[in-house]
Amino acid sequence: MNLKMEITVISGISGDGFEVEIARPDFVLFKQNYRYGYNANYKKSWGDAKAPYTTDIIKALMIKYKIALEDIIVKPGVYVFSGKTMGDDEAFEFVKRYLTEL
Repeated sequence: MNLKMEITVISGISGDGFEVEIARPDFVLFKQNYRYGYNANYKKSWGDAKAPYTTDIIKALMIKYKIALEDIIVKPGVYVFSGKTMGDDEAFEFVKRYLTEL
């Protein structure tokens, strides 16, 4: 099916988090915003059924949609307060923190 998972790192008014989009070239199959402390957690010890640990969310989506690690793209989003695009360092930090555990 040639699916790709695109993760955009988010810094928002209501909290930081990430957005996941799973798509094939012609159609988006899944799109969801995750906010730390609401429906995702950035610390493994805080993860639960309501707000799982970030790596666990990504892993579950990889299994459900049969996506390989090399088919995941992480990109910086926008700072809501300033409207400026985040630097690549935020995306790199997300990869380092959550994807190296997969």
